[in-house]
Amino acid sequence: MYREYFNLINLLFAISLFGHYLACIWHYVGAKSAKNFSESWIITKNLEHESNLIKYCYSYYWATVTMITVGYGDITP
Repeated sequence: MYREYFNLINLLFAISLFGHYLACIWHYVGAKSAKNFSESWIITKNLEHESNLIKYCYSYYWATVTMITVGYGDITP
């Protein structure tokens, strides 16, 4: 019985870790695009002067929603 709980916790941890990696990559892409091309999702969302935590939260949200393919309609500017 406890094996199933362990497997569930292990799966949730793996999904969260993968979401974290995707969020870090997405944040890196946004930061490099803003620096080199003056166009990125960070500029589009007006997050240039926000903290890295806020940018990471947006990135993690994007990664999570992309993984579970629900949609992007609940965050508005």
